[in-house]
Amino acid sequence: MTGPQTDPPFDAPKKQTIDAHYNPLMSAQPDEALQLQALPLLVWALRFLRPALLDLLAPREPPGSL
Repeated sequence: MTGPQTDPPFDAPKKQTIDAHYNPLMSAQPDEALQLQALPLLVWALRFLRPALLDLLAPREPPGSL
């Protein structure tokens, strides 16, 4: 196990780390990139639809029970 050890290219890991730090879409796999792009839309949709969803899930009084 003794022998010359080769180092990886100097720029490759450093550049990848910098890209990943400033832009997570650069380092993400294609599926992950789509998920990251869809996340703000999902958050907006849930915020917009929350009152309607809570109204649908709320227990209701049967008619004529008052």
